[in-house]
Amino acid sequence: MDGDGDLDVWLGQYKNPYDGGQMPTPYYDANDGHPAYLLLNDGGGRFTDATESAGLAAKRWRRTYAASLVDLDGDGDLDLAVVSDFAGVAVYANDGRGHFEERTAAWVGDPRAFGMAQTFADFNRDGRLDWFVTGMHCPTASRLVHLGLARPERPDYLAMAPAMIAGNKLWLAGAEGRFRNVAPEMGVARSGWSWGCAAADLDNDGWPDLAIANGHETRASVVEYEPEFWLHDLYAADSMEDPVAATYFAAKINRLRGGGQSYGGGNRTGFFSIEGVPGLSRWRTCWGWR
Repeated sequence: MDGDGDLDVWLGQYKNPYDGGQMPTPYYDANDGHPAYLLLNDGGGRFTDATESAGLAAKRWRRTYAASLVDLDGDGDLDLAVVSDFAGVAVYANDGRGHFEERTAAWVGDPRAFGMAQTFADFNRDGRLDWFVTGMHCPTASRLVHLGLARPERPDYLAMAPAMIAGNKLWLAGAEGRFRNVAPEMGVARSGWSWGCAAADLDNDGWPDLAIANGHETRASVVEYEPEFWLHDLYAADSMEDPVAATYFAAKINRLRGGGQSYGGGNRTGFFSIEGVPGLSRWRTCWGWR
């Protein structure tokens, strides 16, 4: 990362909601998890925490699911792309010496998502590296937004919901590291509760395709737990751990699972194939399974 010829490490961590009676706060910009670390190698296998001096401390407490070191602006050094739950993405430009400057707003615009995973490929074959990030689409939250239903103490929670539940992002690279999200018009924004992803030419037609793993808890009952999350759980706790809230949440989850309720269930894992149109007009879903 610092251009001295040895391998350095970026280590992100995840923190589950509900644990210890806490809930990510605010749910759309949480920075209240376990810390991430930039570890610089001295060439002999000894590592030093350089997170603060490298300019990466401000958002190191994200609830991180994925991170990649990749040259996003084409200047020959490794930039950092971080995907976090209850926040979205953050992207940092490397100056070639291991110091990073956040470029999220300038490069990708609105980064918000329940971010899970990412993959990189030249999806439109223009010679630039494009970026796909999985997120969550929630029909329950969409209905709440449509009806304008919110609890009065946190009007921002409803206001931020459309961006958070927009689903996956497909950013096509432009000049100087700027990206344009085309997931909605490409038909890959809403694949469900999306977790892992990979890009590969699955049908051997010369174009990168996508595989996306979807789904959370699909159980026997048609009762869905997500309204409880959106109407109650988000407001029942904050970033601080609380033993009373922990006991309360544990009892709720036991009732959920004991009653066979689903939680973001009924999704299919799917493959998306580019139809070979140079303008990358749309993908089609090839097949999937539960």
